[in-house]
Amino acid sequence: MKDFAYAKINLFLAVTGRRPDGYHDIASVMQTVSLCDVVTLDAAASASPSATLTCSIPSLPTDSRNLAVKAAYAFMERAGIAADVKIDIDKHIPIAAGLAGGSADCAAVLRMMNDAFSHPLAARELHELARGLGADVPFCLYGGCAVTRGIGDIIEPCDPLPELPVVIAYPHGKISTADAYRRIDETGASQNAPPIAPMTDALSSRRLPQIADALYNVFESVIDADSEPIAVKRILLDCGAAALMSGSGPSVFAVAENDETAERCRRALARHGYDSVISRPTPSRAI
Repeated sequence: MKDFAYAKINLFLAVTGRRPDGYHDIASVMQTVSLCDVVTLDAAASASPSATLTCSIPSLPTDSRNLAVKAAYAFMERAGIAADVKIDIDKHIPIAAGLAGGSADCAAVLRMMNDAFSHPLAARELHELARGLGADVPFCLYGGCAVTRGIGDIIEPCDPLPELPVVIAYPHGKISTADAYRRIDETGASQNAPPIAPMTDALSSRRLPQIADALYNVFESVIDADSEPIAVKRILLDCGAAALMSGSGPSVFAVAENDETAERCRRALARHGYDSVISRPTPSRAI
């Protein structure tokens, strides 16, 4: 069977505190978009559990370090089944880019495993399993648009992003998520976050100017003003789009008012040597 593992963008992202276990609490509005990995899974009952992974990107780990493999083993243990599981990922979401590609693949494996074995896990159990695998995995199970809190495991659906083109740009560098969180802790940047309500109100209004005004990502405040993500954001803003870095970066997205503006963004990025893709918001899905 096959599933589409959709990337996510953060329309709003604030860090609200650090937990005793070292994780950070967040308040975020996440939206899935049509940029996706294609995940194929074959599973058959066997005497003992096994999971193997192939991927279109050779540098990506395909052993137990990969969340998709972890998901297969965790599902079998929770459901009390043994199977020979073969997973293939046709990778299109950039790795470590703030778009939750690994979490999306992980969620896709959980959904397909549940389908393959006639739904031995209820939605609540699948959510709990996802929570133990990664902070973005619970949201990626459902997709669509939602307010997420805690470590990303408390999910409240909200009005989605309007059906507008979303340009996703790929700066060349990498940003360490651990370093970004450390800078937030050191600078106290989390204390300056605006409330999340203006973003949810803006989404309810369906008006792009209001949504643009409510975009916020605390991680932008702890990267250098001359860094690539900020330079890419300026290019997109100059094209007339609403732009923001996604997650801890370095990917930057822009919501455009129409296809012409989206194409103008793409061409401007290409002139500066940046790859990009034009995508669309995707709806939530049942699990």
